[in-house]
Amino acid sequence: MTTLFQSNLDSPNYSPLPVTGSFIRLLDILPGHHETLLECNLRVASLRSQLSYKAVSYSWIDETVETSTQKGGMIICDGKPIMISNNLHSALQMFRSSTSILTLWVDFLCINQQDTEERNRQVGMMRSIYSNSSEVLIWLGPNVVDDHLGDRVVARQGMDNKYKVVWHNDNRDQQMVLSYLQLFREYERVGERGFTIPWARDVFGAFIILKQLAQGIPLKVLRFYQAIFTSVEQIRWSSSVHWGIGAVADCSWWKRTWVI
Repeated sequence: MTTLFQSNLDSPNYSPLPVTGSFIRLLDILPGHHETLLECNLRVASLRSQLSYKAVSYSWIDETVETSTQKGGMIICDGKPIMISNNLHSALQMFRSSTSILTLWVDFLCINQQDTEERNRQVGMMRSIYSNSSEVLIWLGPNVVDDHLGDRVVARQGMDNKYKVVWHNDNRDQQMVLSYLQLFREYERVGERGFTIPWARDVFGAFIILKQLAQGIPLKVLRFYQAIFTSVEQIRWSSSVHWGIGAVADCSWWKRTWVI
């Protein structure tokens, strides 16, 4: 897979990693806005020290996109232009903060893919790399035009976050769940006359279901997604959630060798 992106473009300027001491490279993503050129720097650190970084779990290639369209994206790494896969480029753009440096471990950039010995050693350290991270960021892939990712829910909460809906996996998520359920109740009350569903795949609704199931809440209490329907609005909403679940299940991430 390395030849797809490195055949005619430079790799980062790697300095050799010490063989002993559990050393890795970390990627510092410089702050910037979503649509601007992404700049970053690599640095060497030891897992034996008190590190603060997030590990990224993703698929090198997005198999839901035709290979001919996966031209990749350019970043600046240590002042040098580097081409990475389109899927990874989308992930880094989405994770990047507009105000502060974000430190990540990303296998494609943090491991010298041209150095077989280093690559083998680093693969052997994968368990420690992920377990020592403060958080694992799972990137399932970019959305398509008609996907619902929760932007209306975020807007209802007065959050100034144009591109991201952030799940915290704690009580802070409950407000998003309640806002989503309220949005469905409004749609069911006024129908298509006052509220047209503008999305084809309700990916956000799919994650709502996963979260509720993880908390032990049965599907039968989730009126927006049930086997027995009592309104046309319920059918239409559930259909978009159904397609959203399919979109999540079809992601290339599930086909990785390691699924964290």
